[in-house]
Amino acid sequence: MEPATEMLQVDHEQGSTAKQRKPSKDLNLRKTQLALACCLICVCVQGISMVYLFSGQHRAAKEADSAVQVQNWSLSESISSQDAGSAKGNEEKPRAHLTGTIKQDHLDAIGDSQALPWEHHYGLAFLKKGMKYMNRSLEIPQSGDYFVYAQVTFRYYGLDCTNSKKKLNTNDHIIQVISKVTASYPVPATLLSGSKYLCEMTSKWHAPIYMGAVFYLKEGDRLMVNVSNITLVDATSEHRTFFGAFLL
Repeated sequence: MEPATEMLQVDHEQGSTAKQRKPSKDLNLRKTQLALACCLICVCVQGISMVYLFSGQHRAAKEADSAVQVQNWSLSESISSQDAGSAKGNEEKPRAHLTGTIKQDHLDAIGDSQALPWEHHYGLAFLKKGMKYMNRSLEIPQSGDYFVYAQVTFRYYGLDCTNSKKKLNTNDHIIQVISKVTASYPVPATLLSGSKYLCEMTSKWHAPIYMGAVFYLKEGDRLMVNVSNITLVDATSEHRTFFGAFLL
């Protein structure tokens, strides 16, 4: 009887041990499943975070591009408005361009005056915003800083410079002067002057003298171009001889 009893006790102990091992295995399995679930949740969270981050960066980039486009458009509109305003402002300022296109072989002086006559209407010539031309002079309609310019082309054929005494003759110099006449002081005042020595050139020549500068002029001031010998002026082309002024 004792051996049978011992066998029953051993079987009972083994059964108890098996029962204890089975819950332990279930617990480990649950822990493993829980760990896998946690890992899966972490992966999902990271994936969602990356998608959100990428979406945010993409949205920020689009917003930045839109901001740059708006800024560029605003800058373009501002520049266009400034250019339009500048062009409009220039169109509203007094300006004039006169040309020497008198269709004749030579010009004649009026009395002792060597002031040049000008074309003020045809071809490239114009008068804008109150500028007037009268008595061979250009009248200023508005006080301000003006750029005044003139080019006179002289021509001559057959000048003999072989005589040394003739080279010292003052008549062998051509002189060009831009003068101003005011209501308070009617005597012409020199603004610009230039000259050339005729014997520096060949016996047949065309010699242009150009000058230009900025001056403050008052309303009613008159500008004119005087030369030392008006008969030498080439007044056959508006590109060779011209005179003008415009308000800055």
